[in-house]
Amino acid sequence: GVAIMALKSGVPVIPLAINGTFKAFPRKTKFIKPVKITLKFGEPLNYNVEDKPSKERINTVKDEIMKNIQNLYNDIS
Repeated sequence: GVAIMALKSGVPVIPLAINGTFKAFPRKTKFIKPVKITLKFGEPLNYNVEDKPSKERINTVKDEIMKNIQNLYNDIS
C-alpha cells in the first residue's frame, strides 16, 4: 500500500487522523448525522527512492506511518 508507494516514488507521506466519522455515519444507516468531525495532519514523512524495497523495509515504513497516525489520533480523542 502506501509504504510501497512512498518508497518507490520518494513522495512525502502526510499522516492524517480523523475522528467522528462513525458518529456521523454509523453502520446500517441511510443518512449522515451532523456531528463534529476532527482532522489532524502530521508532519510529512520523507523516504528515499528504493527500486526494490525488501519486505522488512516495507513493514518498517508501514509501522512508522501507522504509529504517526495513532499518535495523531490519540491527540484528538
